[in-house]
Amino acid sequence: MAILTAYGHIEYDDHRSSELNKRTIYTLTALRRPEGWRFVAYQNTSLGTR
Repeated sequence: MAILTAYGHIEYDDHRSSELNKRTIYTLTALRRPEGWRFVAYQNTSLGTR
């Protein structure tokens, strides 16, 4: 099992940003199986504006 945590925000191809440029923390949980790593859970939380 592994946990990945990342920070970010969405920026579109035309350089618009997500609603009020909110930063988000992303947490993913991965489980190693015989065929390789698989993400088994995803959660995100807004950190508000920058």
